[in-house]
Amino acid sequence: MGRKFGQHFLVDLTHIQRIIGAIPKDGFDSIIEIGPGKGALTDALYLLCPKMHAVEIDDRLIVRLKQRYPEAHIHHQDALIFDYSSVPGDKVLCIGNLPYEISSPLLFLLKDFPSISHMIFMVQHEFAERAASLSGRLGVMLHVFYQVDYLWKVLPEAFIPPPGVNSAVMRLTRRPKALTEKISELDEILRFAFSRRRKMMRQIFREQASVLATASIDPTARPESLSLAQWISFAESV
Repeated sequence: MGRKFGQHFLVDLTHIQRIIGAIPKDGFDSIIEIGPGKGALTDALYLLCPKMHAVEIDDRLIVRLKQRYPEAHIHHQDALIFDYSSVPGDKVLCIGNLPYEISSPLLFLLKDFPSISHMIFMVQHEFAERAASLSGRLGVMLHVFYQVDYLWKVLPEAFIPPPGVNSAVMRLTRRPKALTEKISELDEILRFAFSRRRKMMRQIFREQASVLATASIDPTARPESLSLAQWISFAESV
């Protein structure tokens, strides 16, 4: 069970306790767990919020989850198409052990739901490192909306079946306001720049030399060396 959807179930209680300990202390209105699986993390979350929501795509797990957590809202649905705005509350915690293949599209999706104030996810280790840095489109875009923290590494033996790579826990805390209103412009710039990441900025943006100067960007710099403030300034100067 679990291989159908590429799931690796977290079973190490130490990591589960640490994840619960990483939940912000300022409270939340509701919890959404993505991919509850067999319920190892759900057991602890259910104690915190019996009316929690759980989104599970594997039909073989749904009946068991509904029986085990009778007060919870169990949604048999793909996390990438679930309507997160249907969960009530202005401060919603989204948490879970994400299948690696949906990590990036899911985080891009969730940024558009303002009620999701906090996220704590188990993801692939390299993915967490990229997301916490400014070395790619994902990391830059996430930092515009969130404070992004890489918390700790998790080895394969913490799961059944063990994945072939290390994992990590990351936490995202939504900013009171996005750092720029030029979201679409920034995203377009990042797509273009990081598809040519080995080139210098002056080579990537040949027709925007004056914009690079306005944003205080070294024309010989490469995309992964730019700061968040420089990317935002660039997007706002175009």
